[in-house]
Amino acid sequence: MKPGLTMIELARLSGVPRTTLRFYERRGLLPAPRRTVGNYRLYDPSAAVRIRFTKRAQELGFTLVEIAAFLAAADGPPPKGAVLARFGAEKIEEIDRKIRDLKKMQKAIASRIASSANLEKACPILASLGGTEDDDAPASRGDVTLAARERRTAR
Repeated sequence: MKPGLTMIELARLSGVPRTTLRFYERRGLLPAPRRTVGNYRLYDPSAAVRIRFTKRAQELGFTLVEIAAFLAAADGPPPKGAVLARFGAEKIEEIDRKIRDLKKMQKAIASRIASSANLEKACPILASLGGTEDDDAPASRGDVTLAARERRTAR
């Protein structure tokens, strides 16, 4: 039995292309694999779980900076409760803003469908996300969150 997964095997197992594996490795989301004598990468089988977690977290709206912070916390000693609570509270606020914006967009689309005869009026979908109509303006972005500050400092 070999001591790890090749890049092709890991890509197939985790459902991502090899370029994604290399990208995650460069970004520190995936630990550098061991190398064979022929310089082939050999990944620990647990890397597939890490990759699937990363892809799913991205789908849910987490940034790579946030995911990297979470993975670093998971790899190290347990983080302090206050740090996790603050991160969680900020993420919940962000999700709530997105839900409000999606509901406004849904309302605007339904309105547009219902009044399809009135095509002369400005598009309510564009207005809802662009903030040109007071009742359809997107949720306020409010104060800069910890995650947003981290994203800016990571650049």
